[in-house]
Amino acid sequence: MTDERSLEDIKTLINQFEGFLSDNNREVMSEIVNELDNADRESEINQNKMKELISKLINQNDIDSSQL
Repeated sequence: MTDERSLEDIKTLINQFEGFLSDNNREVMSEIVNELDNADRESEINQNKMKELISKLINQNDIDSSQL
């Protein structure tokens, strides 16, 4: 599966489950997808930004990061 196809699958999943996601989670997930979309064109992912967004998801969902 290509990276582009995987990204489209992620977008589809987010759209399908949009009604079940909190506004905050949907916002962060959209930011992650946007970062990946932009990286596709620029050929480099901003690792610090991605870590920040993933940490935001972890924190706002009270996930114990030691379990990841």
